[in-house]
Amino acid sequence: MHQPPLLMVVEDEVEIRSIVCDVLEDEGYNVSGASNGAEALALLDKRKPDLILLDLQMPVMSGWTFLKEMQKTDTFVPVIIVSAKMKSVEEARKLGAVDCLNKPFDLTDLIDIVSQYTGSAQPTRDEASS
Repeated sequence: MHQPPLLMVVEDEVEIRSIVCDVLEDEGYNVSGASNGAEALALLDKRKPDLILLDLQMPVMSGWTFLKEMQKTDTFVPVIIVSAKMKSVEEARKLGAVDCLNKPFDLTDLIDIVSQYTGSAQPTRDEASS
């Protein structure tokens, strides 16, 4: 049986991280969470995710620093920046990310952008029940 994509949610705000993880797990993804960039780097050593959702402003290690450190490891994982500070996809790409999702975001936008980059458009509940 084929494994669902593994996602990593790097977000220091516990409530946001919890909601995002729960929503994505409900969509059928395997999800791990990290509260900062240092924790995310440690998880990256154990198992490479298929996609990372990354906040930029966090204590201990920011998303900016995480991106720089990840680039040093020669590990490529597509990263979507999830931040109120990110103004454009071009700005995100300059940092090495594939896309950005501006906070606050709609959960359907979150699901859409994740399925776009994991190549696993999960059927929505409405489609699955029709």
